[in-house]
Amino acid sequence: MDIDLYVDRVYYGFYPISAIEERFEEQKQLANELAADIDDGEVIVYAIFNYEPDSERIVSLELMTERLDYDDYVRSYQSFSGYCRAFFVRKTNGGNNEE
Repeated sequence: MDIDLYVDRVYYGFYPISAIEERFEEQKQLANELAADIDDGEVIVYAIFNYEPDSERIVSLELMTERLDYDDYVRSYQSFSGYCRAFFVRKTNGGNNEE
């Protein structure tokens, strides 16, 4: 099962799940590093998975590093369908907290 991969809204092609998992972990690590420099109340969005509604199969992964105010993040991503999942990190109590 191959999955569409996008990086910063640029299409990169189909990749097997093992490659997707590896890219996801790399992006997560980068987001954690970037989160050290954000303000309280901000987040780094680093990945959005899209799922097929009927089978719940992963269709695509969008990788990014978007720095957003948490309230803006909530407003933006509330409009997603129930078939997407966004991943982000934020700094809380002096450390990073993954969501």
